[in-house]
Amino acid sequence: MKKVIVFMFVLLVGNCSFSQITPKNIPAKIDSLLQNWAGKHRPGMAIAVMRDQQVIYKKAVGMANLEYDLPISATTRFHVGSVSKQFTAFAILLLESQGKLSLQDEIQKHLPKFPAFAHKVTILHLLNHTSGLRDNGDLISLVGSKESDEVTFDEMVQLVSQQKHLNFVPGSTYEYCNTGYMLLAKIVENASGQSFLNFATQYIFKPLDMRHTTVFDAPHKIIKNLASSYQAIGEKKFRRNNLNYAIYGSTGLITTLDDLSKWAMNFAQPKVGFKALFQKMKTSGILNNGDTLRYALGQEVKNYKGLECIFHGGGIASYRAYVMRFPTKKFSIVVLSNARASGLHIIRYVKQIADWYLKLKTTAKVTSRKKVKPSKAFLKACVGSYQIQPGLIFSVSQTKAGLQLKITNQDDLIPLKAISANTFMLAGSEYKIIFPRPQAGKPVAQLHYWQGDFEYIAKRIPMVDFDEKSVDLKPLLGRYYSPELKTSYTLVLQKGKLTALHARNAPITFTPFQPDVLIGNSFFLQRLILVRNAQGKVVGGKISGARAKDIYFEKVRQ
Repeated sequence: MKKVIVFMFVLLVGNCSFSQITPKNIPAKIDSLLQNWAGKHRPGMAIAVMRDQQVIYKKAVGMANLEYDLPISATTRFHVGSVSKQFTAFAILLLESQGKLSLQDEIQKHLPKFPAFAHKVTILHLLNHTSGLRDNGDLISLVGSKESDEVTFDEMVQLVSQQKHLNFVPGSTYEYCNTGYMLLAKIVENASGQSFLNFATQYIFKPLDMRHTTVFDAPHKIIKNLASSYQAIGEKKFRRNNLNYAIYGSTGLITTLDDLSKWAMNFAQPKVGFKALFQKMKTSGILNNGDTLRYALGQEVKNYKGLECIFHGGGIASYRAYVMRFPTKKFSIVVLSNARASGLHIIRYVKQIADWYLKLKTTAKVTSRKKVKPSKAFLKACVGSYQIQPGLIFSVSQTKAGLQLKITNQDDLIPLKAISANTFMLAGSEYKIIFPRPQAGKPVAQLHYWQGDFEYIAKRIPMVDFDEKSVDLKPLLGRYYSPELKTSYTLVLQKGKLTALHARNAPITFTPFQPDVLIGNSFFLQRLILVRNAQGKVVGGKISGARAKDIYFEKVRQ
């Protein structure tokens, strides 16, 4: 017998009701959030909250250095990863206001040694992550470099300058790209005639009295009072996660809680910059087809519980950082951490803190199962395979219980729990998938996958019936060389698995996925598409990482 069940969804943040929250007890509640990061045995974090140009909360917990028992303070320096991008965008807009460049300039105007592609790439494309350039993180990993290796800015620029092709037509797609912001820093240098550090110091750091902010522009550079970066390897055990990449523009900024707070408050009452610049900086990008992006210039813009919210996170090695601003409330939060595991916690913390101070809440809703439950036709339309990244495929199937998810290189089937007519939570996680409603009688064309603040749009891909056991792997064996990367991989059989060997990288195994398509178990070597000659002989392959696609490797030896 079927039962009619009514589900009540009470959407509250944290364990406290809003009636219990008062301005006086919010600091104690934030202290409680930070307790898991306190103590002398672990790395930690620092948080500051600003309102109406005043710091209304500031706290640092945990250790900056475990070897010497040095605690984190408001003047401890951290790498901020991609939070650097908003400083780079700001510098570009300052140069535009000085008449030294235009956002519509083709990048070769300011980078004369950079190769021309089949399609025009502009400065605005770099700012909006719509350039199609291959990501430098994938490229440097493919050649076998690690974050602890000595890599200079010029070496990384040279590596991306060797690339002959784009991932896609500029302006047609949004794809987060560190290469773009690194090149923007080079454009700042060429257009201004100064080093990036000197320009930023003259026009940003000094006017804002950010005396402890600098740029990591040389390997092994000594940075006083810099927190070490740590990764957990067990209960109360950590290892150092050293960083020696001297890459800036996309990353590379080093700052303190006090200095970053000054930067955040500058948007409400500027000492550097002006209204038109700030407005342009938060203008969302637009694709060639007219679609509007959430990403603007070095920062993202969204509506959070009815308020305009501007934010950006960052992470490199085990450093994590976050800046969130609510312009209409003159309210901002900045977070810095040297603990790798802090990333998703930080996103939850800043939302919780904003809810408390700004008295934001979602009205409790009572919804019947009949209203929430997706239709059978819709569930059927969702079934299929969707490409998150070249080698990260979400395959959605249907059972009597509903939809389930299979992810490449993972054995588990993950139930998808419907929380609305087209939104599903991945069982056992906080991640969700939204399926846009298709045209009548047609399958869903794409899905939107959310991990915290990160959205991935995955298009449906065609699949054919395929037996991976029928693939003869022996003709694939041999050495493959890429002129663009100046590196080679050798394909061998190890324990029956096709395995890529490299001089510096750990072995990477491949699994046949579709005809002439194999999936790798590494983020930078996710997919291999075989290239055959007219006689059907394998003569090469196109390798793709997460954000560097179809790099050709020629087969040079059996």
